[in-house]
Amino acid sequence: EVAEAKPAPDVYLLAAHKAGFAPSACLALEDSPNGVLAAVRAGMKVIGFARETPASALLEAGAYQVALTMSEILELLNAQFEFVS
Repeated sequence: EVAEAKPAPDVYLLAAHKAGFAPSACLALEDSPNGVLAAVRAGMKVIGFARETPASALLEAGAYQVALTMSEILELLNAQFEFVS
């Protein structure tokens, strides 16, 4: 449904539109530099998941925080939104 693949922002812009949110109101979770770039270019905040990619590469691509485990992702989401248990 999109013209260009990541790192173009198309997929994130489409997802935000379909969800009825401005991209700036969205938070993306990405595990690759191209995914981080796509979300940042769409105007979203990004948490990087350094499962297989070095955290430094995700931060360089524009992630504002990086998690190394799923537990850390939940901690970051809880700190950001105060709703994850």
